[in-house]
Amino acid sequence: MASKKKHDKLHYDDVLIHVLGEFGKYQKICFAFLVLTAIPCGIATFSMVFTMAETDAWCNVPDDIRTHVCSPNSNQSQYECEYRLKNLTLPKEASEDQCGTSWRYSQCYRYDIHVNNITQDVFVSNRTIACDHGWMYDRSQYKSTVTQQFDLVCDRYYLNALIPSIQSVGYSIGSLGSGYLLDNFGRLRGFILAVILFEVFGTAIAFAPSYPVFAVLQFCLSVVGYSTYLGGFVLATELVGPSKRTMVGMVVPIFYGVGYMFLSLFAYYIRHWWMLQLAIILPNVLFLSYWCILPESPRWLLSMGRDKQAIDIIRKTARINKVTLPDGIFDGSWKPCLNDQQDQGQYNQEFMKEGKEHGLIDLFRLPNMRKKP
Repeated sequence: MASKKKHDKLHYDDVLIHVLGEFGKYQKICFAFLVLTAIPCGIATFSMVFTMAETDAWCNVPDDIRTHVCSPNSNQSQYECEYRLKNLTLPKEASEDQCGTSWRYSQCYRYDIHVNNITQDVFVSNRTIACDHGWMYDRSQYKSTVTQQFDLVCDRYYLNALIPSIQSVGYSIGSLGSGYLLDNFGRLRGFILAVILFEVFGTAIAFAPSYPVFAVLQFCLSVVGYSTYLGGFVLATELVGPSKRTMVGMVVPIFYGVGYMFLSLFAYYIRHWWMLQLAIILPNVLFLSYWCILPESPRWLLSMGRDKQAIDIIRKTARINKVTLPDGIFDGSWKPCLNDQQDQGQYNQEFMKEGKEHGLIDLFRLPNMRKKP
């Protein structure tokens, strides 16, 4: 019990500032690995721009009408065939855009015609009916999308617009659950768990058999995706000293933006949505290697009373940073020189008291913390 109280006097910020260095060689190596974790989060957040892209759609027609218009014996091309089918079977609707009023083929209705109604390029019936044989899609730019696979057009169009809202709710819940996950399981362990779930849900989305399954999986992916990003972010900021945390907190989101750029590159070469989804998700399995490469946050270990593991990491950091640990640093006899760090040191001492639990109220205990926006 005595050794426990001795270690209570060890404050990680003091060790970083006065001994290890706030951004030494070992922290730089860890930081280089951790900034990469923001890339897949940026990709996954905006992947729906491509996987759920909306393309031109129109009513499919019965096979007998298609066979009649697109006779195998005719010399017309596929484009000519589709053009004749549209003219014969689809009404036109006025469409308003920035250039004014234009006419386009209806997405939701077709003429109620049969083979015996067609003579050359003339139809008899002008009565329209809702699409009853599914839809055809323009696949010139996208070979397949979620919208095409689940027919999210016409009276199902709102389901397409619903997914971003589901994603936002997932991020909101993830922001609440991430704190619990990272505080109770550890920064590194929580991150690894989030990556595993990110892989599971992200891969399952590519094989979703129906829209409800797709929506549920997308929600789950959003929840764990936020935890993946936050886990890497928190671990990166806790491994460096106080004066370097602002810089770290600014650089990590830059790599979130790098993910946007990679997404456009992937989407340019991969035109099937489910293949793009797998290309986005599967490479993240490499982050599981961080379990063997990166350390747990010494700050978190000390706060949880796991002093021995924290001390081992401090020793390793000192060895790689090529600094010598002062005598008595682990037995309570070493005292750092306090100046402008006194307020932080006071908070550390209160925070590290044995047996004391902490919560939201701790954010407002010190005057300096209450002044922060």
